[in-house]
Amino acid sequence: MNNQKSQAAIFLVITAIVILSGVLYFFYQRQAVEQEVEIIQPELAPIKLYVDNCIKSVAEDGLETIGLSGGYIDIPQNIENNPQAYLTTFPGAGFKLAYWWHDGLEAVPSEAFINQQLTNHIQAELSSCINNFEPFSGKFEVNELKQPIVDVQFNENDVSVALKYPLEIISKQGDFRAVLENFKYTIPIRFKKVYELAKLIMERENKDYFLEKKTIDLYSMDTEIPTTDVEATCNAKVWQLSSIRDKLKTLLRVNLPYIRVKGASYNPNSYVPNPKGRSIYSQTYFQQHYIWDIDKDADKKYSNMKVAFAYDSWPLNIYARPSQNGILRSNSQKGTDMLSFFCMHIWHFTYDINYPVQVSVFDQETDKSKAYRFNFAFEVAIDHNQPSRVNKGTALFET
Repeated sequence: MNNQKSQAAIFLVITAIVILSGVLYFFYQRQAVEQEVEIIQPELAPIKLYVDNCIKSVAEDGLETIGLSGGYIDIPQNIENNPQAYLTTFPGAGFKLAYWWHDGLEAVPSEAFINQQLTNHIQAELSSCINNFEPFSGKFEVNELKQPIVDVQFNENDVSVALKYPLEIISKQGDFRAVLENFKYTIPIRFKKVYELAKLIMERENKDYFLEKKTIDLYSMDTEIPTTDVEATCNAKVWQLSSIRDKLKTLLRVNLPYIRVKGASYNPNSYVPNPKGRSIYSQTYFQQHYIWDIDKDADKKYSNMKVAFAYDSWPLNIYARPSQNGILRSNSQKGTDMLSFFCMHIWHFTYDINYPVQVSVFDQETDKSKAYRFNFAFEVAIDHNQPSRVNKGTALFET
């Protein structure tokens, strides 16, 4: 019995060793393949470097455009032709930042769609950068054997661009001929993580109504914007809707930039103008009410990123009830009998409000990645003093 147990134990040990050896073998084989360096002839090195630099230039230009425009290089016609579907951030230049949510329509471009936009951009712009290999025209004849095929991958910590581009290179002295085909450049930009955070913010806004609630707080607490109140006076209270709009624009422009995403990087000791109290962010009202918790693991995932919210006096639509021709009035109430001398004015107004917000996600530079900024915009919607983010559908993005 003991002998059989010993044999079984030995068999299990041998089996474990064999399995472990196999795992280690495939691991090191994979490492060797991943670290394999392509060896090319010295004469071809300048041409390869030239193409690699063109990939770098065109791809980084495309990523920058994608970051500035919310995921687009070429804005689809259905957005381009609809002024309600985008924000004009620089009116003079006509720059358009497409909304990720507006009028009940969710329009977040998918990662596959953005990938295709970047792929198309590289495919279209590469030839003008290469310029028929003009710098080498005195030494080599370079012939395209096939059209280039671009493959873009959004990896966890970078963006890789592989180019299959068969080239025949012939020395004009007639002593050299070779074929160069594979090119690749890795851009140290964490686009995937930045896009993931931007998309998460949009998803949580549609669930939490965070911007709508902050907006309602702002105009409810401001004494110059009437909501619900009563005053013992015989003089009618009158407000102009245009003045209310201007005041609300100022409140949004000043206060929204203090919104922070919990877990993302921000300075709790930054200066905050506050003549009636403390001037450090962590000791103000903002620390208690403007920190947005969007993900319990955000401090692990996005600690190197910053998020900024902005409203820059863009068009704001506001309608008040009751109102007439842009004028809001209080209702007068008079006392009866012995209190006939007593006057009182009461008022209760509700507002419908729509305005755009721009969100910027910043990935800070590290020793392994470059700094990157990604902007997107969405509409804040309030109906009768309540958040109004009814989902009426989702835009279809064809890749």
